[in-house]
Amino acid sequence: MRALSLSLLAVLLPLLAAALLLAAYLNYASVRTTYLSLVSDRLDASARRVAADAQTALSLGLPLAGQSALIRAAEREVAADAVVGRVDVVGQDGIILFSSAPSAVGEPTQAFTLLGFVEAPVVSPFGTLDGVVTASADGAFVAATLHDVFWRLASGAMAVVLICGTIIALSVIFVVRVLVGRLTRTQTTARGARLPQDAVTMVEAVDAAHRTIEEKLALRTSTLEGAADAKG
Repeated sequence: MRALSLSLLAVLLPLLAAALLLAAYLNYASVRTTYLSLVSDRLDASARRVAADAQTALSLGLPLAGQSALIRAAEREVAADAVVGRVDVVGQDGIILFSSAPSAVGEPTQAFTLLGFVEAPVVSPFGTLDGVVTASADGAFVAATLHDVFWRLASGAMAVVLICGTIIALSVIFVVRVLVGRLTRTQTTARGARLPQDAVTMVEAVDAAHRTIEEKLALRTSTLEGAADAKG
């Protein structure tokens, strides 16, 4: 019984664990994609707000390079949203004019993180492109959030694996014990032989059929003999 139970558990438990862990990974992949899409939307909203301020000043005749108030606008966006790590105002030549990180001013723009980077155009009243506003995500914050989500899902999946594994193990042991008990349960037949209980039932049924046939044959034989005596 123990060997049979261990064999079944060795097959069922790995399959259960693999199925639940795969479901947890697919769930994490879906959550990660949704979260990064949300991060991109928030970065886009921040960049567009700063770009809208720049375009308003352009419509009043103030060139992009002279809009020092955009520094405060960029710092406001970073302070308002933990996801936003940096906001830059970039000129037509690709050089950063204003930034929430003062040390970046005068440097060429670049995508600072693969976890989130968007651009919003700054268009003049004449429809020309005067520059762009870039917003990049705080890579450490985004990575920490995804790491926390991953471990929450992983710990939940492991808990489910342990609970389901325990239930399956107990069920397998119970079923195997019942089956082994039925197979090993014996009973003595009318002729004194010890057989499995199910076999005894079948043997008794066969014996009963044999007795019925013998009784019918004996009755037919006696009838034939009586008919012969009557003719004699």
